[in-house]
Amino acid sequence: MFVRRIECERQSIGDDDQAIHVNNSQKVTSVTWLQWKHGCITFVTIVTLLTLFVKHDSVSTRARSGDRWAQWSGRCLPRLRWRGKRFAVFLDYDGTLTPIVDHPEDAWLSDSMRQVLRELAARVPVAILSGRDLDDVRRRVDLDGIVYAGSHGFDIAGPGFRREMGADYLVDLDMAEKELHEPLDEISGAQLERKRFSIAAHYRNVTENDVPALTQAVEAVAARHRELRRIDGKKVFELLPAIEWDKGKAVMWLLEALALERENVRPIYIGDDSTDEDAFRALKERGVGILVSEQPQSTAAIYSLKNPAEVEGFLRQLSVFFV
Repeated sequence: MFVRRIECERQSIGDDDQAIHVNNSQKVTSVTWLQWKHGCITFVTIVTLLTLFVKHDSVSTRARSGDRWAQWSGRCLPRLRWRGKRFAVFLDYDGTLTPIVDHPEDAWLSDSMRQVLRELAARVPVAILSGRDLDDVRRRVDLDGIVYAGSHGFDIAGPGFRREMGADYLVDLDMAEKELHEPLDEISGAQLERKRFSIAAHYRNVTENDVPALTQAVEAVAARHRELRRIDGKKVFELLPAIEWDKGKAVMWLLEALALERENVRPIYIGDDSTDEDAFRALKERGVGILVSEQPQSTAAIYSLKNPAEVEGFLRQLSVFFV
């Protein structure tokens, strides 16, 4: 599918000149955060994100500082749907709030990102949906007033509620974990991680020659346990309960649990992994999906940010926008 690409470029004509180009001919949108003297580009970028599926071929606006708002608002504001809307922000953890690291236990939230999340959560509902265990991601973020979901949405905790999906499959997960230990112990660099509702076989530190052996071991265990299903992530295979549940369904359930299922609520979901695609698809008709990726790739999201540093910048400006 084709989605809009937003390119924000500094023009060489003069300090007060700017240009904004929106073109729908690229596969994945790249949002570049440039701090300009007048500070308007971040506002324009955020408002562009909040247009929510506005259909148009292209917009090219150039204005000097004195009349830039009049010209821009005259062309673009009539198309916006964000007025009178409420927002909720859903976030992945690894690769979105923190950089991908060689060892998952080393992925800790920075103080600056934590402060941004604290400020944002004071203004709009915020939920973090991670492949990590619920207690693990909650310990790493260490903020009250945020909803946490672990095991790709299978384990959810919020104000006054707790939801666990797949509790009937814990025995199957225990058996599969035991069966994976022996073959993975023989593969240098392989890391087996047990979570409450999933088993992760990490191969980021496995040599290319050994990846087929690890893949075969995971496939063999999955074949013996039809109650479980395999999903593929970034340098990781995971086994989950084979039920109709994923991050997309978890987000939709959370919207209802938090009384945010109404038409005036616009969810924003930011994530970097294949499991986040379920959430992008679930919210496609009513929200905004933002993929975190350095490279263009096929996605159900309509925008992208390059890395966690850009995510932090976006969330900081988003927090200011909601004041």
